[in-house]
Amino acid sequence: MSHLRYGAVDVYVVALPSDRPDGAIVSALADLEASGAVGVIDFLVVSKDAAGDVTVVEIEDDEDGFGLEAGLEQLGILGEDDVAELVELVEPGTSAAIVALEMRWMRDLVERVQASGAEVLQVERVPAAVVNDLVAQLEGVE
Repeated sequence: MSHLRYGAVDVYVVALPSDRPDGAIVSALADLEASGAVGVIDFLVVSKDAAGDVTVVEIEDDEDGFGLEAGLEQLGILGEDDVAELVELVEPGTSAAIVALEMRWMRDLVERVQASGAEVLQVERVPAAVVNDLVAQLEGVE
């Protein structure tokens, strides 16, 4: 068994009400980072003007790092092709944050599973909206 340097990474594209993430987003990311549950390994803001032209600002290029602490490990894991694909989700005239989060808790779980001689064959992610809709439907049936 080899030691996993990083856990699985989830990439979030979050539509923003302005061209910068607000304090609630920054605070949530900082709290999760401090808890050790996740690591913010890439963070950028994309803005698409009415003509569809895109501006990308990476955390290290923003004068205050969007308010995120400098201690966050920024690997720059998202490449130009990734960003080009994800920016298709952004409506003209709006902005979005693209955040890559390492699931540190998952790395620890997988290492323990491997240490026991077992092997993780697959991981499926069900979006929170789908889970909540399903639970609401099930509760309505009972």
